[in-house]
Amino acid sequence: MLRHSGAYSAVALLLFLSAWHAYTVASSAAHAQDKLRQSLRQSAPRIEHAAIVRDVIKLRNLIGQSLVPGVTGLRFTGAVNAPPIRFSIGDLESIGEKSLERTHDIVYNGARLGKVEFAVNYSRLNRDAFRNNKSLYAAVTIFMLVIVFLANAGTLRTLERLETRLSLISDSDDGERLQTIRNILARSESESTDPVSRSLYTLLKRYTDQVDRSSRIQRELTLSRELTALASQVSHDIRSPLTALKSAINAVDPSGSENARLAHKAIGRIGEIADDLLDRYRGSSERYDVPASPTATRLLDITAAIKDGIAEKRASAPVNIEIGTPLLEKEPAFVRLDAKEFSRLFSNLLNNAIEAMKHGGSVRCELQTDGEVILLLIRDKGEGIPQVLLDRLANPGETHGKEGGSGLGLAHAKSRIESWGGTFAIESTIGTGTTIRLSLPAPIIVLIDDDALTRKNWTIAAKRAGLDCRTFADSRSFFAAAEKLPKRSEIYVDSKLGEDEPGERLALKIRANGFSLIFVTTGRVAEELSNTDHLSGIIGKAPPWT
Repeated sequence: MLRHSGAYSAVALLLFLSAWHAYTVASSAAHAQDKLRQSLRQSAPRIEHAAIVRDVIKLRNLIGQSLVPGVTGLRFTGAVNAPPIRFSIGDLESIGEKSLERTHDIVYNGARLGKVEFAVNYSRLNRDAFRNNKSLYAAVTIFMLVIVFLANAGTLRTLERLETRLSLISDSDDGERLQTIRNILARSESESTDPVSRSLYTLLKRYTDQVDRSSRIQRELTLSRELTALASQVSHDIRSPLTALKSAINAVDPSGSENARLAHKAIGRIGEIADDLLDRYRGSSERYDVPASPTATRLLDITAAIKDGIAEKRASAPVNIEIGTPLLEKEPAFVRLDAKEFSRLFSNLLNNAIEAMKHGGSVRCELQTDGEVILLLIRDKGEGIPQVLLDRLANPGETHGKEGGSGLGLAHAKSRIESWGGTFAIESTIGTGTTIRLSLPAPIIVLIDDDALTRKNWTIAAKRAGLDCRTFADSRSFFAAAEKLPKRSEIYVDSKLGEDEPGERLALKIRANGFSLIFVTTGRVAEELSNTDHLSGIIGKAPPWT
């Protein structure tokens, strides 16, 4: 590095000295010209007298006295009388008359006495400048060399130190190399580093971070493969005992009592959980914060799911736990969600409430509605949750009051409720109990169909189910009212409206107006329709909640 830096410094020094020397020569030339002109102006009275009397010898001596160092020669041409006096002084033969590039007019009392043409001797000025300044040039050169050495000495020490550490890294085994880099980075924190070292340490830190990230991803992939294999094995192996259990229940209670019905439902849910577990780990991108696809949901009467869940927990709850009859303000209560997911999260929330009452108590469920939202409340009389834990209790891995709890149940419930357009909240008071609030949007059904009988059928079915259903006979009337419709409305458009464009193409215009849940109703086979990727689903002509 010193060699390269020295070469650059030498070039810079040469350019500096050359510019300095050129400036010195130019200054000397300008000084010589000024001195010549000044001498001629001072001798102008005597030059006038000698020119008038045509005393060439005296005139030559007067002008010759003005010749200064740096001016090689000159030529005088008189202008006082005719014929004009002409003579040359100095070595004009060596420089040539073409070199007489500068001219000075000799003027006295307003009269022009003649002109002097002269040439500057740059060769002599150059020699004189070098001779006069060589000591200064040498001093500047030495000073610059000292500066270059001092400037590079610290850099050389830095490079030697970096070279030593890079050698340690390259000489390390593959398994020890990362630890060697970490040791170097740890030592660098206590050192005063220069910019070069800091840049290298930054690169090394990024390298270790990337290696750590790659290792973490590799561990997660390995764990995911192991979980996939385990889920597949569980899903496969659990089917045989479940089948045997169903047969045993049928044999013990062939009449199909309420308890047998509950047992069969519980067995069915175990099978669904095993299947979902396998599907989840086959799709490694599945996470708790991934929203459910609209096509994976359907309109569900959650009152039936609530009743089934409570009946199941009553059969298995401890004797000191009372599970009250749900207070259903509205029945049925339809919400768009995933039926299996809702049954699972509702069961988990009931389990949480039961497990929170270690010394006994009661659990109550309430279903309320104001026409826009369906509100489900799960209240327990447990010990309550400290306020400091409430804000983070629904985060993955956070749990409270449960031995062996994973902290995933509440996180799963919160992410699923939010993916269905709802909200999830926990309210708790120490010594009083906890309330889980699940708020889900009440669906708004919009049907666009030119068949009056179909519209009437949907209206009657919606009224019976307690749903808000609005119907339109054509697309024109729909778009006239579209601005007043909530964007969460479910739009059902007939594939054959009797208009020029099919329903699936009309759905594109509806989507452009901000609606996302758009279905096509048809009496044909779904495969006969084309360009359906933008649709949330294709259904028959009957209302989807019936």
